[in-house]
Amino acid sequence: MPRVVIMNESTRFSRMPTAAAASKTVTRKTRARKAPAKKVTPVAIKATPVQQVSQPVKPDAQIIPLRAYQTDWINRWNIHHYEMEMLVKDLRQLVEVVTPYYQTALKQVKSIQLT
Repeated sequence: MPRVVIMNESTRFSRMPTAAAASKTVTRKTRARKAPAKKVTPVAIKATPVQQVSQPVKPDAQIIPLRAYQTDWINRWNIHHYEMEMLVKDLRQLVEVVTPYYQTALKQVKSIQLT
């Protein structure tokens, strides 16, 4: 299989033999030691005054007796029942109004399908 060259080879990595350059001797430097850590003196912390929390006060409120809750619930249920009856009545009237239009539209669609 032939070798495919994608990019031009760099002249830096030439495969031609060259004369070896004279190597220099390099002395290795030793690492300098770190300075010892400085001593830290503790700092005095100032005390902050504690805020006084006031006690909650019970409000004067009239407590509703259980019987009042029962009558209120019964009244609300009766209102709900009345409004549902009015909704059913309105829906029946809507059906009565829309039915003739529905019947005529249905007849027209059937006549279109037959022809």
